[in-house]
Amino acid sequence: CGWLIVFFCPSQAHYPASCSHMSRMTCAKCNHGFCWRCLKPWRPNHKDYYNCSAMVSKAAWQEKRFQDYNERCTLHHHAREFAISLRNSISSIREMPKIRNLTFVLDACKVLEQARKVLAYSCVYSYYNQDTESMDIVEQQTESLELLTNAL
Repeated sequence: CGWLIVFFCPSQAHYPASCSHMSRMTCAKCNHGFCWRCLKPWRPNHKDYYNCSAMVSKAAWQEKRFQDYNERCTLHHHAREFAISLRNSISSIREMPKIRNLTFVLDACKVLEQARKVLAYSCVYSYYNQDTESMDIVEQQTESLELLTNAL
């Protein structure tokens, strides 16, 4: 679901299980189960509850992180292009004599264009920013803007 959880292990957090046993994780927001070691969905491949032979290297994790942010950024760029195309189509329809005033739709398209641009570049900002305290706020605001933009 894109919700970021950072799990700090103060050694007592998951007693009596060891860190290596803590391979099955569940997102508190969307209830999606995944393997902490290989980052793949828990089902259908993980049959043994605490045993995953796949280990994710830091490079593989960073590549997946890059792909996720790049995919979101690309999606917002395409959605922005769609909003521009929609605005142009509505502008040409508005020129027809029997069509009512569509100014509010054109204004909505402009807002969509701006919001998608902000969302696309917030992906870039989030990818490169490592300050976890400020990122919590940025991620919350980005998620809120994305929900409202999708609704519009």
